[in-house]
Amino acid sequence: EDACFLGTALFTQRLREAGILASGARVVMVGSEEHRQHSYADLFPGVRDGTHASRLGVVPLDRGVMAAMPLYGQSKLHLNTFAHELARRWHDEGISVFDICPGPVASDIARDAPWWLAWLVKHTLAFTFPSPFEAALPVVALAVEDIETLPGGGRAVHHHMSEARGAGGGASDPAWGSWLWDQTQSLLAARAPAPP
Repeated sequence: EDACFLGTALFTQRLREAGILASGARVVMVGSEEHRQHSYADLFPGVRDGTHASRLGVVPLDRGVMAAMPLYGQSKLHLNTFAHELARRWHDEGISVFDICPGPVASDIARDAPWWLAWLVKHTLAFTFPSPFEAALPVVALAVEDIETLPGGGRAVHHHMSEARGAGGGASDPAWGSWLWDQTQSLLAARAPAPP
């Protein structure tokens, strides 16, 4: 959950520190509409007014199948919020930041399930959803198309498949973005390996 988000945050920041992300660069983070199942107000009540401590970076001990999707959604909310915050922070430097939900994909997600379930899921997904190649096309478009021709004229941060869409859960709120930035920097300072 938070580890997936923190890895992306660390990698993105290291690319910028190395000068790979400079004026004209684009960052495209692949998120999920699952970010909408949470809101910062629910996840971190009282953080803004100082009556409750942050739980960002705290690993729950009751992990299991039932906890997987909520943790996944929380991670994607952090990713979406971080993309919005980077877009605000890096805009004046000419770096564009987007986050996109590619939608449901006919992936090999059940590859480790029992053979009969893996077969059933694989064929159901293949019949119902686009292939990974097809689902990747809007992601690639955000990375390479003329920025003015992008949905939202290149100004929208969050995209769902091929359309610009407002983010959920408080992800576009500058106050939560700033809070997440500060929390992320503290966690990375304490836990990230030193750059090579």
